Amino acid sequence: MPRVNFGFDAESRPGEHIFLSYSRGDAGRIKGIASGLHGMGLPIWYDDGLIPGNRWESEILNNVIQSRMTVFFLSKELFKRDKAYMIDEFQFAKDYNKPALCIWLDDIGKMDCTSLSQDMYLWWKELKRIHSIEVFHLKTDADKAKEIYEGICRRDSGFRKYAAPAPKPEPVPARQPQPASVSQPQPVVTSKPDAAPVLKDSEPKPTKPDVKPTTVKRPPLIITVAVVLVMAILGSVWAVVSSSSGKPKTGIDGSSSDTYSSDIYEVSSDTVSSEIPVLSQLTTISVGDHFTFGNYPQGSDREVEPIEWRVLAVENGKALVISEKLLDCVQYNEKYVNVTWETCTLRKWMNGEFINKAFSSSEQAKIATVTNQNPDNSKYNTEGGNATQDKIFALSIDEVDQYFSNDDDRMAAPTGYAKKQGADASDSYSLPSGEKTGWWWLRSPGYLSNYAAFVLTSGSVDQNGSNVFSNGGAVRPAFWLNL
Repeated sequence: MPRVNFGFDAESRPGEHIFLSYSRGDAGRIKGIASGLHGMGLPIWYDDGLIPGNRWESEILNNVIQSRMTVFFLSKELFKRDKAYMIDEFQFAKDYNKPALCIWLDDIGKMDCTSLSQDMYLWWKELKRIHSIEVFHLKTDADKAKEIYEGICRRDSGFRKYAAPAPKPEPVPARQPQPASVSQPQPVVTSKPDAAPVLKDSEPKPTKPDVKPTTVKRPPLIITVAVVLVMAILGSVWAVVSSSSGKPKTGIDGSSSDTYSSDIYEVSSDTVSSEIPVLSQLTTISVGDHFTFGNYPQGSDREVEPIEWRVLAVENGKALVISEKLLDCVQYNEKYVNVTWETCTLRKWMNGEFINKAFSSSEQAKIATVTNQNPDNSKYNTEGGNATQDKIFALSIDEVDQYFSNDDDRMAAPTGYAKKQGADASDSYSLPSGEKTGWWWLRSPGYLSNYAAFVLTSGSVDQNGSNVFSNGGAVRPAFWLNL
């Protein structure tokens, strides 16, 4: 396949570049537009020099995720050729909340849909009914780039700073005499004490670095403070050890239980809330109850904490429970292929690595093995696959509709550990506690067999689903507890 080149190199700037999605058959029709956008100073990414294959696909989808905005060039020829990969690019942009523009190179109103495959027809219908995307019917070449550029600026005014009407950057040299007088305060400002608070919200680790600058500036005082802190910590540890030495840990059956793998993770001593009882403390269990059971890393520094569970149903001597928080970030499937819940790697992870990490052997004995039905996607008739025998599982579309009262009830926040593992956190939705919500996988299929349904950050259910290979999706495990 010939290389596509629009006369300039593709620019991959995470969080800044515009991703261009198009059919290679239309490359000649959009070359002038792409060059015009680049000439306006916008960072543009397109598949310059990529060779189709596994790396090609992952490289493209990765640049969709890292883009600031996506621009889709659509044509009748595109739909007739069944370019399903553009559906994936579109879905990724949608899943990752990327602002998008759709540029229709042909008149959509006269589209002949009789020759389209089902997937492309469904996508065409979806594009027609989406109102959050601006659609341009461009007829002439002269103002295409300008019109698209204006649409980009309307969608994200921040792009104007990248637009390079040459007059705007020129005032900067006129101010260069001033930096000479400002240059001396600057080294003091740029010693990064301000940078840490900015990164503090986005990355977990900068919560501790503000101790390090002080140790550099005042070694004598800090050494003294450090000694005092170490002595205080040792005293606290001794107090905890001495108070608990006479109280052996007990399992849910009241007997001495296996300890969690403390040789790998350090269990936090102050994480058990007095308001949330341990399962062994409950005499009865009802729908809506909360309790702790098992342990899992939850802090941003991998601190292990008791897992909080919510009771969704009680029937036939068992209770269906689900984690209150989103505990980890795992792909639905490790390869971008057609799968069902029976064959996906998320199911294998839940019933292998997760259950063994979160629960002792005596705790695992309390978790029932159940037969889960995996119905088809009712909206798209995508096959759900065979029934499965599971201990730990993700809920289905039907179950989240049945056991949660509304969207707000389904909203959940990822733990610090889950976010560190890559779980997305919303900029728009949060819990009453102020925690930002995340999106979490369901076991039901999406609109294609390589898509899986999920719960959005808003708490609504997305039956279209997300690519099974998507990153950022969180895990909210569920299981039936033997009573």
